[in-house]
Amino acid sequence: MKASFSADAQSLLSQLLVTDPSKRLGSGVSDANEIKKHPFFRNVNWGDCEILALAPPFIPNVTSEIDTQYFDKVLSMLLRIWLMLYLITAFWCVIRMMSLIYLALATIFNKLMIITKNIEKNIL
Repeated sequence: MKASFSADAQSLLSQLLVTDPSKRLGSGVSDANEIKKHPFFRNVNWGDCEILALAPPFIPNVTSEIDTQYFDKVLSMLLRIWLMLYLITAFWCVIRMMSLIYLALATIFNKLMIITKNIEKNIL
């Protein structure tokens, strides 16, 4: 855990990141109240949160759905790479589907040609 995190933050994160979901903070009978009662949140007024009476400490000025100015540059680059790979995969799937359709149509065309030749032989 990062040394710059407070002891409460380290405690919260380590309890939220427990591998076994049944032992994880917030998985007990009191559900999310376990998390709310953690010392990290001692100064949070949950009643104000529920009625949306708290002003957010920062409101980002987002210009579009793809605005990444507040993301870390590395994360932004990774998101772009992921999007490119996703689009390439989707394009490959379309090309593969088109080749399968082409093969199916070629097979149908060949069978029609055979049927046509058989009909011509029977007529002549």
